[in-house]
Amino acid sequence: MRSILTIEFGYVRVYIHSVALQAVIENYYHVMHEGGTMPEASLLEPFEGNREYFMEVIASAKSILQTVVEDLLPDNHLKHVPIRTYSRILAGAMFCLKVGWLRV
Repeated sequence: MRSILTIEFGYVRVYIHSVALQAVIENYYHVMHEGGTMPEASLLEPFEGNREYFMEVIASAKSILQTVVEDLLPDNHLKHVPIRTYSRILAGAMFCLKVGWLRV
């Protein structure tokens, strides 16, 4: 049961901080769409000013996957978790894949 709660908590952390990242992306979009200019450095390294949010999402996603690998898989409990937990695990895996290109 503790493992599922850990996964849920990790997912909440991923979700909350990804909302902040979405706001950053929308800000870039609106500035560019309205004919404004963005500093070249912020276009090349968009995570620099928002590194804490990126790092929190990455740490949370890693925590989800670590819980699966260390707690659920060894005892073969993964097959007994609810469907929503599988979607949380997939969300963590997708964020790990998305940030694979970042220099973290």
